[in-house]
Amino acid sequence: MEEINNLHIEVESESEVESESEVESEVESEDIKVPNYIKHKKTLVKYIMDAINNSNIPHHIWLLIIKSFHISTPGIAMIIFLLGSFELSMFVCMILIFTLSLFLYFNGCFLTTIENKLEKNSTNIIDPYVYILGDIPDIHNRNYYTLQLCGFFFGIAGVIFYVKHHDYVKLNYF
Repeated sequence: MEEINNLHIEVESESEVESESEVESEVESEDIKVPNYIKHKKTLVKYIMDAINNSNIPHHIWLLIIKSFHISTPGIAMIIFLLGSFELSMFVCMILIFTLSLFLYFNGCFLTTIENKLEKNSTNIIDPYVYILGDIPDIHNRNYYTLQLCGFFFGIAGVIFYVKHHDYVKLNYF
């Protein structure tokens, strides 16, 4: 009987070693196949999630903070474009262009990824727009419609900049 138990233990330990080596080889092969932008996005998301996990604030509060920031940023930016100085407007515009660049590089928004880690199947801020246009939200549609709204947003911002600041730019820079 003891021999059977020992044999069972040896078989388990051999299978554990095999599965560990298989996992390591899968990870190594995944590292080779995974594009850099995915690695960079995962690194950024992991850094932010570690900061969230190390804080005393519960996840549902962080989710509310991130969603509020995510939703209100375009509106606050438009208010700054309409009421703020040229320098402040350009600063905010550069931040938004950097954010759009990250969206394009990561092939999606890293804040959305964090929202989804904090709450499974989290509603995305672009979903109402997708539903209004009669489509079903998925990763492809969300990215496509986000880029449409960004084009519309930056088009309106360009008009605001031209109307509000064209004299300032002519006098000071040309």
